[in-house]
Amino acid sequence: MGIICFISYATVDSQAFKIAETAELLTTTYDSIEDVLYWQQDMGIDIVDYMNNNIHRCDVFILYVSENSLERSAVRMEWKAALMERKPIIPVFNNPILIPTLLKPYLGHQFVANDPSRNVSALYRLIMRSINRKEVEGQEDHMQTYQFGSWSTKFFGLVRE
Repeated sequence: MGIICFISYATVDSQAFKIAETAELLTTTYDSIEDVLYWQQDMGIDIVDYMNNNIHRCDVFILYVSENSLERSAVRMEWKAALMERKPIIPVFNNPILIPTLLKPYLGHQFVANDPSRNVSALYRLIMRSINRKEVEGQEDHMQTYQFGSWSTKFFGLVRE
């Protein structure tokens, strides 16, 4: 049985983060990814029912962090439910300062605009790492520092290829 991923995001960000393309690339490029669940592929379903029916099924929870997603109650409910279910969580972000405090310890990926293959390969490494650390060889954890004006933050990330 393959890995099932759940993607949480603000629908207004779906084009910018290329949610549908990411889901398609993950499932078609990697045999170990059985399915990638995201609400827009099943929009006829009530969002709360969708969360309730699918978060418990997923092996990995991927949260696209943005100002828009942090304002959406559905997104907040999704990542909190994933946290309560003790699901591995992968934050994907443009600005690491926006990552919710409870999710900062998780390995995440800084989204690279207009490079879907890089984003998908980084996500895949993080997915495999969160499921079974031994399946991803040659990657080292390290602290990355990000500067935003006068703000600076450090958090764990993956060494880039």
